[in-house]
Amino acid sequence: MEVDLRIKRWNPRQCKTNDVFKGLPLNVPVKKTVIQNGSQTIALVSIKKENLSYDAFQRPIDKKRSDKIASAFHPDFGVVNVAEMEHEGKWYYTIVDGQHRSEANPENSVAAIVSNHLPPAWLFMTANTNGKNIDKDDILWALYEGYDPTARWLFQTLRIYGMEPSRNTGDEGKKNRESQKFVAAAKLYDVYTKIRTSYVNSAYKKLEEDEKVEKTKELFVTLCNIMTKSYGAHTFYASEEKLFRKQSVSGYRDVWMAMVQYLNAKSWNIESQDIISALQTGCYGMREPMSETFETINDLTRLCKKKYLDHYAGNESRRQEGYSKVIKNMVASYKKHVKK
Repeated sequence: MEVDLRIKRWNPRQCKTNDVFKGLPLNVPVKKTVIQNGSQTIALVSIKKENLSYDAFQRPIDKKRSDKIASAFHPDFGVVNVAEMEHEGKWYYTIVDGQHRSEANPENSVAAIVSNHLPPAWLFMTANTNGKNIDKDDILWALYEGYDPTARWLFQTLRIYGMEPSRNTGDEGKKNRESQKFVAAAKLYDVYTKIRTSYVNSAYKKLEEDEKVEKTKELFVTLCNIMTKSYGAHTFYASEEKLFRKQSVSGYRDVWMAMVQYLNAKSWNIESQDIISALQTGCYGMREPMSETFETINDLTRLCKKKYLDHYAGNESRRQEGYSKVIKNMVASYKKHVKK
């Protein structure tokens, strides 16, 4: 994913606040104690919680985690990292690493290191790459809030096709899943990346980088059109039915990946409407179609499990291969027995 560090877009109104972390600005920068450690310059501050906020890219709070830290809080391990941002003559401080430590700190102020070597969203990702693993969902949202052009394009495209991205981590993610929202943006970004790595890089290897990006976007739009017209955009929202919850929360990522595999084999030289009609019809069987049809995406899963159990029960790659075989048969069956 290309990087575009347009920090001039930063605005305090996008930041998250609560009753304690109010994001109140200061007229002058907070007083710093600067320590020189070889080539490293470290600026330490003590800043009131009311002057802190969480930028939009920050992962949702997990209250259980902050409560656990609070139950055994130790001041030696309570230092956090903040970004210092000037906006319209005021100074703002957003937590880029250590939000749960901040929530758990019993004082009305927080000891922090002012970290301004990168824009806030990239500080957040760098800090979490070096420490606790960051979830792909959190990475994608950080890129989006950091105005990464591909992340912005991805969200816009998903919205066009009826999939409104919502967070999938922390307490907010739990509420979004319970509310049956679309929480699979990061899963479909995996699909976008798969198109680039499994097809565009080889089929269009002579293209310039920006041309490869545009070709990947073009093919991803084709895929979105096929999947949403075949099954409906709401299919990829979190399901309230326990049986389908896991797959729906992932946006049925395996089926999207299987469709990429099928389209790659066809060099994407296809009639989208044939695939859409085939999946909507749900006809399976080349010599003689089965008496039962499989119109929904959950029917497709059931069929894959029935016909390719060894694939379905295997690893991710094998499972996707099984789905791809089912899709191939359904399209061929439709063309032979229905379309004619």
